[in-house]
Amino acid sequence: MMLAAIDRVGYLVGANQPKQLPKFNREMNNLTIFITLLISTSAFCADRVVEEFGIPPAYPSIGAAVAAADDGDRIIIKNRAGNVPWLENVTVDKSLEFLSYENDDFFIVQGDYAINRATGRKVAFIGMRNTAGSIVQGEGPLSTRSVHVSVLDCRFQNGGVLLSSNTYDVQVIGCKFDMGRIRISIGNIIGNEVYGENAGGALVDVNNSTFAYLGDTLHVIGNKIHYINSQSLQAALRVGTRQQIVHIRNNYIRFRMDGLRIHHSTNEPIACLIYNNTIIGEGPGTSNQRYGIAMTGLQENSVWEVMNNVVISDGLNGFPLNAITNSSSSTTVNVYYNHISPGWSTPISGTFGFNDLNQLNQDIQLNIEDGTFANMNSAINGGNPAPLFYDLDLSPNDAGAYGGSYTLNNFFPQHTGSARIGFVSYSFNVRNGNTLRVNAVSFDR
Repeated sequence: MMLAAIDRVGYLVGANQPKQLPKFNREMNNLTIFITLLISTSAFCADRVVEEFGIPPAYPSIGAAVAAADDGDRIIIKNRAGNVPWLENVTVDKSLEFLSYENDDFFIVQGDYAINRATGRKVAFIGMRNTAGSIVQGEGPLSTRSVHVSVLDCRFQNGGVLLSSNTYDVQVIGCKFDMGRIRISIGNIIGNEVYGENAGGALVDVNNSTFAYLGDTLHVIGNKIHYINSQSLQAALRVGTRQQIVHIRNNYIRFRMDGLRIHHSTNEPIACLIYNNTIIGEGPGTSNQRYGIAMTGLQENSVWEVMNNVVISDGLNGFPLNAITNSSSSTTVNVYYNHISPGWSTPISGTFGFNDLNQLNQDIQLNIEDGTFANMNSAINGGNPAPLFYDLDLSPNDAGAYGGSYTLNNFFPQHTGSARIGFVSYSFNVRNGNTLRVNAVSFDR
């Protein structure tokens, strides 16, 4: 791994033979960096403080601060007296960050935040608590992935993130949805807790129909999703993207109709992963079919691995009940090291490879609130035994949401009130002489 950085005594770190930089160059470099940062900070961004009954330079409303802001500014929001929400719908037509005035605390609002479309626009919400409202699509030209939206460490008490156009590249990380929904087309959904009832579709939904591979990966990792609904084919988590490779890992999903539904894919011969999820169907319901993991509409060249999952039926009714099913006969789908409870009329159905490596009719009991195991069962140390799938304590992989490097423990508890690394993406298998690439998302309230 080659890194390029200047340390405090002026060594170039990461080269094979570190050399000390000349003193004059070190001093000039430091001075140049300082002046550049100073000019950039003063010339291109400002903090716009929102304060109840505010007088200049403060602003009396969030909308007023947005109207006065320039691209790159930060909207710093002081809570109103008694934590009464700021009551307004806001149109965001610039690249802005929305933050709390109080360190490590939420700013409290009520209303919709519509993000207008423009190429290169970047909008971030960090530490928003919205009592009734959503982040929604605005106006402007449609162009794939031209607007970048980050929703970090937020709480939606009655609302959600509703940015289903592929114009928006959306990162939803570390948020809680008391009664809400996530709908995006491109991006990542990581470390969230989502609860909803009869949302009129999938509760967490990633969906697009554009055949234009973007060359990267959608991560749906480390989420707790609980959906109570009575409509057929409405999944707790639905993923149907033709533009990104898919990694769905270490999610805890509670459902009534469908747990996880995959209904589109790219046509790239690159493995999409469904690893280490715990999926439990809870009865009763009204549909005559239930699916733990259902796969349909996959493209011919796509490759899927369904591994180390725990799929449980707890009081489901209807017929048939399918724990894992695939109706895309021409696609390569490998299903192995999954652990499935009794109560499914068809534990595994469809065209799969490695069916004999799954464990069926297993007595697996959960602590229902968090999805941890409540009994000793086959899933413990029962995942893929290869070392790269080991748990963090270096024991063999536990199937389900708490196994492997992306264990659900990495993402909870939420809202810890401090700087946080929300996600790290890295290679699980590194060979001598190869480059190690690590990407991370972090934020600070």
